[in-house]
Amino acid sequence: MSDFPARLRRLLAQPRTLFAAVFALAALPAIYIALLVRRFGVDVPLWDDWDMVPMITHAHLGQLSFAELFAQQLEARTFLPKLIFILLTFTGRYDARDAMMLSVLFCCLTAMGLFLLLRRSGLSPAAVVICFLLMVLGIFSPAQEELWLLASGFPSFMPALFILAGLLVLQSRLGVAAKFAICSALAIASTFTLAHGLLAFGLTFPVFLLWEKLPRWPLWLGGWCAVGAGCAVAYFWGYQKPPEVPDFAPQVPLLAYVHYFTAFLGGAVAYGVRPYNHEVPLTAATWAGALLLAGFAVAASYVFVRRADREFRRRALPWLALGLYSIGCAIPASLGRIGLGVPQALDSRYVTFSLYLTVALIALVPMIFTHLRERAEPLRLRLLAPAICTALALAYISLYVAGFGNSVALLEERAARYRLGRAAVVFSHALDTMPIIKSNNSTIPATARHLAGALDDLGLLQPPLIRTARLDQLPHERADGEEVSGNVDRSAPLEGGLYGVSGWAALEEKSRPADCVVLAYQGLGGEWIAVAISDKVVRRPDVVEHLDDDDQLWSGWTAKFPPRAIPPGAKLSAWAFDADESKLYQLPGEIVMARR
Repeated sequence: MSDFPARLRRLLAQPRTLFAAVFALAALPAIYIALLVRRFGVDVPLWDDWDMVPMITHAHLGQLSFAELFAQQLEARTFLPKLIFILLTFTGRYDARDAMMLSVLFCCLTAMGLFLLLRRSGLSPAAVVICFLLMVLGIFSPAQEELWLLASGFPSFMPALFILAGLLVLQSRLGVAAKFAICSALAIASTFTLAHGLLAFGLTFPVFLLWEKLPRWPLWLGGWCAVGAGCAVAYFWGYQKPPEVPDFAPQVPLLAYVHYFTAFLGGAVAYGVRPYNHEVPLTAATWAGALLLAGFAVAASYVFVRRADREFRRRALPWLALGLYSIGCAIPASLGRIGLGVPQALDSRYVTFSLYLTVALIALVPMIFTHLRERAEPLRLRLLAPAICTALALAYISLYVAGFGNSVALLEERAARYRLGRAAVVFSHALDTMPIIKSNNSTIPATARHLAGALDDLGLLQPPLIRTARLDQLPHERADGEEVSGNVDRSAPLEGGLYGVSGWAALEEKSRPADCVVLAYQGLGGEWIAVAISDKVVRRPDVVEHLDDDDQLWSGWTAKFPPRAIPPGAKLSAWAFDADESKLYQLPGEIVMARR
């Protein structure tokens, strides 16, 4: 046993053993995100997810056409994601969480690609390990919380994966023709995934021409431009500006564009600095974006100055391409979204596109210092390099740790609102839940209600829609205070002639809040008839303390209804709803309606 530490060090000194241990460690963030997705994700469509539902129903009815698949969706032609969405539903049901797990899968593939690219970057095994782990933290950051919980979020992870795959192909030993063909296929797939997927045409094969001197490079470049031009023509054929999208490049001060651009690139940092205060994160994101951009400019300048070193150029250019991917995403976003205001640059969904600037610098900084050491640069600089890399790594980890808790908190809040939105969809054919759907599920609630009915008619929607207000026709029982608990804390008249009720409801056995609370009155025959569902989720730290369960923070609820909907003298009660089981639990006590 005394020589165990020495044997362990010798074992870890072997690259294969070291990399195997690193992959096991790197899998932890991926597993954690996957667990969050399964725990917080809801299985009905949300927001942009509804755009895919008509094609899903048409596919199951045998009415799907190529024109529908190729049709413009906002500013993009999402041909490939549409196909994937449709294929996922041929398992026999629509479960949005299946598509959410694709986001995790694509991130896993991206992480593997980054590891392979690091192995070819001339770094030591220790440097590869450190850089890879730092990159994995960014790739699986909870700061992307908006996309993690959207079924339609997975396409956002695909263009970077396609570009990375193309860069790896270009570094392989395949022939030029094979590289050209594979990169063309990847670029076309990227183009018909998201609007900025066209960046793949500028960041894959042309990069290869910069590091490899081909005898007939003008012909290869001309062929590549022809493929890209053909793809662009197909993409923009019949293109129309969506009416809900702001004007492109409106007349605003140039400084506003710069502000948006830098905030976009540094958006991930904002989640580490008081996310509930918009001013501080915007300032932090702007400075972070400016610093990242400056660091990238210095790295790109160094590669340009050392361009005569063909091997170093070959290793560095793929990382510059990944950094340019983030910059290439930031430019059209700044031009197309500035009309929504600079703070919009901090949207969680943009973190997925901006993080590759940080990823690129994580690799380029040690690569440059390694190159300096190999060229026998001044001793002071060579000694300073490890200190600079360590300081940058610690700063990155500090911001990540600070943002991690904030991002998970935002994820929990979003999940509570999405569960309420799911419940509103489930009850939409029995009650008027349109305002709740609009706030928590879809900007066009009537369309969502119609499409949910179409999915339900095909037997694809789980949980199925509830089409009756009579609670006796649904699985129900009393809350026992152990598996399910809750309370009505307050009831009082509201402005506008409405009556308000509030309280909390927790599914303790499942360690999460109830999806919603249903208010019902007792009819003449003793049956309970639903009149409304809760319309908001509320933070309840007191419930967390009472139940000793941090997962019940958003177990609070409020509801309102017109008093005329309740027969005079009728009893009124509250029911916690578990959408997974389509089951109701009557909370203790009756609601006594006070009159003004």
